[in-house]
Amino acid sequence: MSLFNQEESERMFRAMMGENARRAAGWVVIQDAGTTEDGRPIHCIVGVVVGDLRHEAGKGHTHEMVHGEVTIRPRAAYAGDKYRGHGAAAILTSDAYQPENWEKRLI
Repeated sequence: MSLFNQEESERMFRAMMGENARRAAGWVVIQDAGTTEDGRPIHCIVGVVVGDLRHEAGKGHTHEMVHGEVTIRPRAAYAGDKYRGHGAAAILTSDAYQPENWEKRLI
């Protein structure tokens, strides 16, 4: 049971994260993609998100690129090598969204 109704929850989310913040349910696959010159890790993120993430001015265009930060609040996390070398398109069109297709549950 939530303390807030949907509208109140959305207002609280925007107050905490900023007026342009968006959220939606989904899954992502995080793949190592090297490091920056100063040694910070770079990751390629491939995923499916269900919800309205688009900003009004971006609707009608095929793509929208957003600069900012990403926060992931996982309900579960898995690791494995089954999809290594298959590329982003294969991950998106495969059974990668099924937890049983990963070798190890992390959380």
